[in-house]
Amino acid sequence: LAAVQGNIGIKKKWNVTELKNNLRVYLELTKKSRGAKLVIWPESAIEEWLPENTQQLPPALVDPLGSDSSFLIFGTRSFRGKTGGPNVKAFNSAFLVDGRGRVLSRYHKQILLAFGEYIPFSKVLSKLPGVPDMGDGFTAGDGPRTLNLSEAIRIAALICYEDLMPDLSRRFVTESKANLLVNLTNDAWYGRTVAPWQHAHLALWRAIETRRNLVRVTNTGVTAVIDPRGEIVQTLPIFTPGVLLADVELMEGTTLYVRYGDWFAWMITLMSLGIILWRRAVKRRTGTPL
Repeated sequence: LAAVQGNIGIKKKWNVTELKNNLRVYLELTKKSRGAKLVIWPESAIEEWLPENTQQLPPALVDPLGSDSSFLIFGTRSFRGKTGGPNVKAFNSAFLVDGRGRVLSRYHKQILLAFGEYIPFSKVLSKLPGVPDMGDGFTAGDGPRTLNLSEAIRIAALICYEDLMPDLSRRFVTESKANLLVNLTNDAWYGRTVAPWQHAHLALWRAIETRRNLVRVTNTGVTAVIDPRGEIVQTLPIFTPGVLLADVELMEGTTLYVRYGDWFAWMITLMSLGIILWRRAVKRRTGTPL
């Protein structure tokens, strides 16, 4: 696969005068990945809104793949319904297309960022006097839907900080049989701080918990391949455009965590609480210190 890091600065991202130039960066970098079975662009790599039911991408977007047997996963914003209509829904999405631009499947982000993608209690707050209508923001997706290149290749496309949620990756493996984890994100907001690396090091636990390879594809970094032991085995320099080429093994099987979830942590918590309550009861009954 080829993980494409465009390095679009925060001042250029979502700037309507830069949309074509931003997209051109990804198209030019993708030409360097010819021969990769799967090319991955990060979150919101395509900055225009796409209808959720899009069936075909323009030829210009898939021509750099160079092969009908290649596939492309990219992040974008999509919508359902008629633009400007009362029931329109917006999504933070990942699309999978083949080498001819045919849309094979899509995934909508499930765990939305409060205040960034939606306003908590917006419907209630909008009813208060003097408070304008805040709108609905983005709509959460309806399940851990994998992007399948074939029956044998099932990809969990975690968007943004979804790679920090243990139970979501677990559900992708248990419910959808994902055998590869991919994270599409844009950490340009953090600037030149330690935060992009903190995000990557927190995300690597998903690889350990599920015993899956995790490929992080980001706008400005950290773009990396993380193996099932949690080791970062390949990476691109942050804030540098580039393409990370990697051979990634598809992993099957399930770990104890995938099978049973957080039962051990909850059991220890309940046992600890039980011991505390028991000792307090003994103290009240005997008058002895804990």
